[in-house]
Amino acid sequence: NRIPDDKFSEFDLGSVIENLNGKSFEEQLTTLDGRLQEENRNITRILKLQEDQEYLSDKVLRSGWLTMKGRKEWVKRWFILADNQLAFYDDEECKKSAGSIDITSECSIVRQMAVTDEESSKKFWPLKITIGDRKLFLRAESKKDRHSWFSVINSKICVIKYLEHCEKSGDRPDTRLIGVLKASSIPSIYFAHRDVNEGFMDSFSKGVLGCDELEDVALVNSGLNDELFTTLLGTITKLPQLKRLNFSKNKITGSVSDTFGSSITWKNLEDLDMSDNQLDDSFLKTLGANISASENLNSLILDGNKFTSEGVSELVNALSSSNIVLSGLYFNNNNLGDNGVDALLPLFSKFSFKKVNLAGNGITSKGASALAKALSESKVEELDLSQNNISAEGALALRDLMVSNNTLYNVRLSGNKDLSFDEKASGIFAASGFVFSDLTLS
Repeated sequence: NRIPDDKFSEFDLGSVIENLNGKSFEEQLTTLDGRLQEENRNITRILKLQEDQEYLSDKVLRSGWLTMKGRKEWVKRWFILADNQLAFYDDEECKKSAGSIDITSECSIVRQMAVTDEESSKKFWPLKITIGDRKLFLRAESKKDRHSWFSVINSKICVIKYLEHCEKSGDRPDTRLIGVLKASSIPSIYFAHRDVNEGFMDSFSKGVLGCDELEDVALVNSGLNDELFTTLLGTITKLPQLKRLNFSKNKITGSVSDTFGSSITWKNLEDLDMSDNQLDDSFLKTLGANISASENLNSLILDGNKFTSEGVSELVNALSSSNIVLSGLYFNNNNLGDNGVDALLPLFSKFSFKKVNLAGNGITSKGASALAKALSESKVEELDLSQNNISAEGALALRDLMVSNNTLYNVRLSGNKDLSFDEKASGIFAASGFVFSDLTLS
């Protein structure tokens, strides 16, 4: 992996601009693309040089006792993982190893079911390392010890694979991913505002398998399509301890609904954000079929999808018979219409929503009036009905709601094109002794 005589120059914006002068737009794009590819290669080389530096310094990543399978019997050996080599010794004091294996991108490691030794009745926690046609069988004396070895070796393999992928493809290495794979403990992962690809997802999905402490996973605005998301779900199903998931602002469609439903450990789920994707009613039906198991669910954000009243009805039926406690209703920018509002009405007598988001759903005054009636005795504090089709009639019903409901302090009605300031609409401001704390009508 060593690259001799590496020389890296600092980025010089002035020289780049000077190099673009006098060139056509197409030539400028070609030049900039070439410079970007050069920078991508440089980052890959730097990261690989860092890996080489660890090798030269003999940095020990993990050491300890493991039992390995010999030709005839199991023998206890002292193992040391230093950079890309796993060596084993007869004991801690030995200077010369009894053998070693090189950790490469061709390696794989899996955890196997715990076994009990027939002679000693002692429980062991096995590992299997595959190197081409060879297999190394190991046993740890505790589940915690096995987890530690699995995590560090698995992460090393994934880093090597990812850097090789970047070198071959010319992709810019994502240093966020390298940092996650090398971390000793990862309780939370947040990636945002940079598209991921197949190479990233393959290394990420395999690299976090040893993170038993991981509870939060967020990939926001990351270009996740159905194929990439399905790969990720294959890992999520092996991480039952996950509590908070955020996959907002991606390109996920309803075709993954069934896979999603079977991959989540619903009983541990506390927060789910699937906003701003391309999900349809099939996703709400999947939620409805599983959500009753999520008794710890606090937040469910579903803004910006393609949900209709049909899917909402399925979800409402499930929520109405559950023990879930939700503080907000988040359905901005879907296709609910007045029928969707009618489907949601039973929830307002069950849940004490503080925030209700129903902007951009094609709701008319009919739906607004029905909503105002249902919220008359609620604890709602904020109501967003902007960008709908509400006229003065619906606005007046909401005005009356603000008068009668002392907890409601924020109503948004901006962007309702049917709401014109005629004589009828002037009644919105006619409530004697009433002060609007925040009524938006822009």
